This record gives sequence, structure tokens and C-alpha cells, in this order.
Amino acid sequence: MARHTCLLAALLLPLPALCQAAVSATNNTSIIAPVSAPISAIWAGEWRVAEFNLPPPSKVLTTRRDPATFQVKALIAAAECPMRYDGLVAQTDIVKRIEERERFQLDAANWPVGTDPAQFVGLKMEFDQAMRITRTLPVDNYRRVRVDCAGLPSTEDRFYLLNEGRRLFEFRFPDNGLSLSVVLYERAR
Repeated sequence: MARHTCLLAALLLPLPALCQAAVSATNNTSIIAPVSAPISAIWAGEWRVAEFNLPPPSKVLTTRRDPATFQVKALIAAAECPMRYDGLVAQTDIVKRIEERERFQLDAANWPVGTDPAQFVGLKMEFDQAMRITRTLPVDNYRRVRVDCAGLPSTEDRFYLLNEGRRLFEFRFPDNGLSLSVVLYERAR
């Protein structure tokens, strides 16, 4: 059994995580890669925007893997930003979060007196598009990835999910409660 466990770990985990997994396996604990494990090499590449609910600042997201450290970095705002795992998130939880934000934003009671309800039409379309893109993500639990970058606003919750190694989803929820951004990237190379 231990031989099969080590073989499985060797196939699934990058080298630093493999060493940690081997120690964990001898302690009879799980060999699932820890949150601090390096991002899988499958994240590295060039990603082109396929769909979005709000136009993203760039049509391409480039991620690179440092062969010496195995760390994957995203090139954002001309800076290389380290990517890191940050727990699991379910597709259904993201859908609920979008629905909650939409209910709040489209409630006329949350807008200044005198706001014309016709202004909600564009906002409703943004939420509908965000929901449509999010629902293309199969219902499952995903490893959430965040970027550590000084050039990014600290006033938003931004994270990424990867589906089948071919589709990368970016979710941005501004802290001020206004709208949200959902971008679907597809692997270009």
C-alpha cells in the first residue's frame, strides 16, 4: 500500500510537495498537496480572453513557471505576481455569491433617491452574463488560486479557478459591493 501511495504522489505532486507528502504518508496522514504547495505546472501558459461580463484590462493573461523554484507567476500590470493555492471553493458557492450581489445591487432601495430604474438594465445584463459564464463551470469543488501582487487593488476579492487545464476563470468581487467581474480565459499555448 505504501509503495502505491508513493507512486501516486510521484505522479501527482511537484517535487517539494512530494517530499512533504512522503513525510506525511509515514505519519499516516493525507497526501493531498498542502495549500502551501507550489502551483501545478498546468497553470503556466498563455491564456486568451474567451468571454467576460465586463471588459478586462488585458486580452491575454500570461503565467510562467520558474524552473528553479517551481513557482508559477502571473504577469499582471507589468509585474510578475506569485500565484498560490488558497483552499477549495464550490461552483455552487460562487453562484450564490453572484446571486446575493445581484439581489442587493438591483434593489432600488439601495440606490440614491431619484435613480431611474432604467439604469438597472445594463447592470442586470452584466449580472446575467456573469452568471452564464459561471454556470459553464461544472458543479464541483475547485482549488482556489490567488495572486500576491502589490499592483492589484486590495479592495477586491480576486481569485482564479482552472477547469480541465484548458479553461481558466477569474472572479473579482470589489469590496464596495458594486458589480463584479467574471472572465473566462482559454489556453492559447
